[in-house]
Amino acid sequence: MNNSPQDKNNFFMALTQLNLEFTDFNPVTCPQTQTIINTIRDSVILLDKDYKILMVNQTTLNLLDYSEQELVNRSIFDILNEKDFHLSLVENSINRIIETTYLKKNNQKVPMFLSNQPILSNQQDIMAIICTAKDISEVKKIEQLIKDNEAKLYHEFCNDHLTGLPNRQIFIEELEKSLQKTHEDTSSSFSVLLIDLDSLEIVNNIYGSLVADNLLTKISDRLKKYLNSQDTLARLGGNKFGVILNHSSNSEGSLEVVKVIEESFSRPFQLNDYEVYISVTMGMTTSKENYQKVEDIVRDADAALNYFPLPKLSINN
Repeated sequence: MNNSPQDKNNFFMALTQLNLEFTDFNPVTCPQTQTIINTIRDSVILLDKDYKILMVNQTTLNLLDYSEQELVNRSIFDILNEKDFHLSLVENSINRIIETTYLKKNNQKVPMFLSNQPILSNQQDIMAIICTAKDISEVKKIEQLIKDNEAKLYHEFCNDHLTGLPNRQIFIEELEKSLQKTHEDTSSSFSVLLIDLDSLEIVNNIYGSLVADNLLTKISDRLKKYLNSQDTLARLGGNKFGVILNHSSNSEGSLEVVKVIEESFSRPFQLNDYEVYISVTMGMTTSKENYQKVEDIVRDADAALNYFPLPKLSINN
């Protein structure tokens, strides 16, 4: 913070020394006060006991884009939330610092660290209150940058980079949640559908990897249309997709969704100048009371997927 805390301490020490030398010293009427606060690189605002602005330093004027005439005699609550102001008042001689915002002349908010300290007379009456605040805009920008990078890294960790769908790890985590829900609520059920793109390798060999990648994104977009917000669609890697159907209460309801998905693959995918047809194999299993492990569900869905070749649909029921 570039010596700002030391600046503030020097300020308070100077006022304390003046208070010791003069009975009922008043920082407002003391000519040294303005000189002292103008040496401080953080914002300093001097208030009367009714929270009216009496004096500000040049840092404050530069920060908020006000002139001195525009700020003096205004309420501090014109630029600072009243609740935050009272929270930051010194309690039991402990200097409390809080995070808040100041309001600039153009109504733009400036993030600040704020500390308030009363100046007392010899009779312990409040003569003035000193608001010392540090602009933390750059800190906030860095924090937001870190947060954005963390969100980006988390998205890359959890999602397939090509389709943007959840990856296998997230698919397994969502499957665990669905399984746990059936253990807690016997009326809850789900189905797991695996989709294998049989002819993707042929498309890749004929049209190239760019067209094959484009096809994968088209397939994911088409599949999303037949699912609701409670379902999970994931790319499990290579030419395989996984679907968790949470909206159906029985295998027949899931079969209706599967039939719609299967029918959708009878229509071509438009890829630039190409109309590409893709053949798929699908296998599905439904939740049972005796399922205790996610591994068993995936095993049965894989078995259903591999039991019949295209075009038959295998259901492990």
